[in-house]
Amino acid sequence: MTPSTNGIGAKQMSMYEASYELVLQAKNSGVPFSHVLFDSWFSMPVMFRTLCGYGYHGTGMLKNSDKIYYYIGSKAFTLRNLHSLVSKKIPKDKDRFSIAVKYKGDGKDKQDLPVKILFVHDTRAKNNWIAIGTTDLSLSDEQIAVLYSRRWDIEVFFRTCKEYLGFAKEFQGRSYDSVTAQVAIVFTRYIMLSTTARNNTDMRTAGELFYLVYDELKENSIAQALLILLEYLALSLHHFFANATVARVQAHFLSSLPTFFKDLLLAKGCET
Repeated sequence: MTPSTNGIGAKQMSMYEASYELVLQAKNSGVPFSHVLFDSWFSMPVMFRTLCGYGYHGTGMLKNSDKIYYYIGSKAFTLRNLHSLVSKKIPKDKDRFSIAVKYKGDGKDKQDLPVKILFVHDTRAKNNWIAIGTTDLSLSDEQIAVLYSRRWDIEVFFRTCKEYLGFAKEFQGRSYDSVTAQVAIVFTRYIMLSTTARNNTDMRTAGELFYLVYDELKENSIAQALLILLEYLALSLHHFFANATVARVQAHFLSSLPTFFKDLLLAKGCET
């Protein structure tokens, strides 16, 4: 949509249409991404289906609605019903549990859409919980939680802009140019305050931060190379020795590595 500069004659999009437009703009601009994160305002089946049609995964907090159904086999559940079903399965030392469900298709244009739902409990009050849904079934429970948590900085950002920086409160206007100008002004204020806050609490220079990130990436590359080497070493040994012998050789090899390499492999989750 090409917005009207005076607000007259411009077609008003629904929030879903606007979100699809933004996703397509990012796609056409060559922005690399595989997941789209959203809150419960957008967590309708049509959102997940449309994103999958574009080739992306949707991950968002689900609405606790009695009008949205999730299916296990042929049986339909509301989100609250699903929570009641899985809440007793959550171990006492855990605060989350996931379950595989699907959005039911109509047998024609809409096919069944598999969805993984992660229920997360507040450790201080078990009756407080949220549900995060994703169409990426390959994600672990931890990955889903970490991925969705990235939205939190965005929520803090918008709240700060609205409550302290006058966003949508300083003036009211219907002109597209005026709204764009206000957004630019408020965001510039936020950038200035964030930069000042960072400089007052973190004395590291931008160059120092760059080299810290560089060193971390270099360590990850070394660890990845070691893991590949171990994998091919094991494959080669299996052609000549029994599994028990291969395991002893691997254990001996790992134990003989310098501490630096052992720490890297431990961080990567390599087990002897």
